[in-house]
Amino acid sequence: MSYLPATQSEGYQRKLEFVFFGTEPAAKRNASSPRKTPQKTRKSSDLVRQRQSQEQSSKYSSSITILPFINEASDHSLAAPQNRSGYMALLRERYVPELPKFTCERGELNGASWIATACSLALKSQHSEMLSDSLLAMSLSLVGLDRHEGELSTASLKQYSRALNGLRSGLAPRPSGLSQHQVNAALVTSLACGMYEMMTNKSLSALMHHLNGVSAILKTRGVENLQSDSSRRTFYEYRSIHLPIALSTRKANFLSLPKWINPPWKTLEPLSASKLGTVIDIGFEIPVLMEKFDNLQQQEQIASVPDMASQMNSLILDGLAIQQAFNDWERRIRGRDDMPSLYIPRQAKWSALNLDVESNIYPISFDFANWDNASGLSYYEMLQIFLNTLLIDIKTFARRSNIAPHALAAMNSQILAQNSIDCADRICQSVEWFLEDNKKLIGRMVILAPFESARALFARLSLEATGEASQDAFVGERAAHMGGIEIVEGVELTAAEGEQSIGIP
Repeated sequence: MSYLPATQSEGYQRKLEFVFFGTEPAAKRNASSPRKTPQKTRKSSDLVRQRQSQEQSSKYSSSITILPFINEASDHSLAAPQNRSGYMALLRERYVPELPKFTCERGELNGASWIATACSLALKSQHSEMLSDSLLAMSLSLVGLDRHEGELSTASLKQYSRALNGLRSGLAPRPSGLSQHQVNAALVTSLACGMYEMMTNKSLSALMHHLNGVSAILKTRGVENLQSDSSRRTFYEYRSIHLPIALSTRKANFLSLPKWINPPWKTLEPLSASKLGTVIDIGFEIPVLMEKFDNLQQQEQIASVPDMASQMNSLILDGLAIQQAFNDWERRIRGRDDMPSLYIPRQAKWSALNLDVESNIYPISFDFANWDNASGLSYYEMLQIFLNTLLIDIKTFARRSNIAPHALAAMNSQILAQNSIDCADRICQSVEWFLEDNKKLIGRMVILAPFESARALFARLSLEATGEASQDAFVGERAAHMGGIEIVEGVELTAAEGEQSIGIP
């Protein structure tokens, strides 16, 4: 089960999650979405039941008018503008709803702003036809899977092929020769096509292929030329997807460069000031350290001890500086409040979400005041797990190599390990919030990579017995129960060709 990228391509990471509705039994979903019956013979009682079902299903969504549309439009040509618009509206309103707005220092944002931006862009000019096709393919695929209708899935494949052909034609002049609107449409279409591959074919390699396309367009255009809302929001969406990939592959790329962390237009883009955006700014420094440490280990046989000690000391100091940056980030978002105000405890209800977790493992789950807190904190916990593991690995390597850099004394492996376990616990206790209510698709996208990092940590620690019976039992219990949860059905969160897990290396 799982998802996560870690191949060389940069993918619709992680944020890379997509098969994401299935928290209700299929029979129940189908009951709330009756098939079309001839208008003349439909009984009034059936209409009443259908209307009641639609009202119930709209409890967390604004898509009341969308559900009957599917029944009426599925027999009509998708060439009709109103039918295409209706299916894309369903994608936006039912599967990636506009979550409650949150306010950051640079403006108001919605949790699903990227899809909203994409749908708006699809309504503009002739260059957006390929984007419209890709969004329509995503919507048809989701509806087809949800309603178990093969005809809709087949129709989605046709629209996806049209989108691919349009994308190839649109990129023929090379990104440097495209207009701003063509670049916007190409960026969003590439990302949407990658999402389609994950949703329909559960193909990580195809996703990576499309994400490489996003990367190529961004690098060719340059960060200073991302002048539109859609291009900037696609950039931030892509960034949040690529970070877990960079962590799992232990390779930095252009997104870690200062000019991409602090683009010249940063103060104009509200997403850059969100909690998720600001913690990712810090997080992109971790793959840089990972790559340096891996290179250092390869030099062990040829480098002098003083040189190794100097390089290792520099790595440790850089790692501790990142740790301090995370601490400062937490204090900044906490303000005068304490952590319980960010993580709001409540009684867990795993069984209501069809998640096979015994209540005694996590009897308490967490609620969040808003989407910004939830998404930012989930990545914050994940990034701490990766950083703590890296620092512990550096210390272990130093001792094995009989090297004693001065900064080593500032590290306590036991404290780092316990901090990682605490982070993993908070991630697992946050899963419910991301899977319930109206957060279906977008919630699974965001929590997937953090959850995989937590699960991988428990799995690794369960194999490394500490000798303390209570601690080993604690970790083993969590490893066993978290191993059965599927955030995204049928998607394996592994790295390139299955060589590496997205979790802890």
